[in-house]
Amino acid sequence: GREVSVLALVTDKLKTGDRVILEKITDEKEIEIHRSNEVTISGRYTQFKNGDFYHHEEIGYLFRFFKKIQSLKMGIGIIESESYKDDPDAAADKVSASYYYGYIEGEGGVYEDVSFIGNVKIGLINDGIQVGGGAYARYGSEFGTNLLAGFSIYPIVGTSAMLEFNVVAAKNIFPMVAVVVEGIPKEVKNSTLFLMGTRFKISDVTYLKPVVGFGGRNTDRMGFVSRLSAGFNF
Repeated sequence: GREVSVLALVTDKLKTGDRVILEKITDEKEIEIHRSNEVTISGRYTQFKNGDFYHHEEIGYLFRFFKKIQSLKMGIGIIESESYKDDPDAAADKVSASYYYGYIEGEGGVYEDVSFIGNVKIGLINDGIQVGGGAYARYGSEFGTNLLAGFSIYPIVGTSAMLEFNVVAAKNIFPMVAVVVEGIPKEVKNSTLFLMGTRFKISDVTYLKPVVGFGGRNTDRMGFVSRLSAGFNF
């Protein structure tokens, strides 16, 4: 619908035909990075007891349309893991996996505050081409308070599901909390991780998002998580 504003000007210095400049003042605190092109870099490391760990890195190029199709992204990534099933000293229990891939990801809005994100990962291994994917739903603006939920499948390696809540605490400061459940490596018990971090603008074209957390596969196999992502807009 239309928005109508009524202005009452109290002055005796305006005549018919004079130009009036109106300045919009708002208390909205959404992060102020709205460039169309963005290079993204991210890396994370998860470490549990007795040599149980995995790491994941990605680099991508993203273009925002700011229309019904909100963004399109493509890039490359790697995820590697080493763990054990029950006994860290038993050679038969050792489990390791790695997956190198290229990916393409798109986000499309289906309603004013709802969008869906889907990606396809394609990697070449000894047995041929392995294809994975992911699906996410976002309620709220990418640059404002929002709730993000979804899952991702990494062939050979395992799966990851997450629920993330982002808020805007102050101008260009964007805290988040998240819960992640991962089956990485897939032959080993799932891990549950609790994360917190902040996305913030460090220049007119750059933002950082450091994240830390803790969790484990069970009470005997606890550990920590660290993650850092960055975006460079132009």
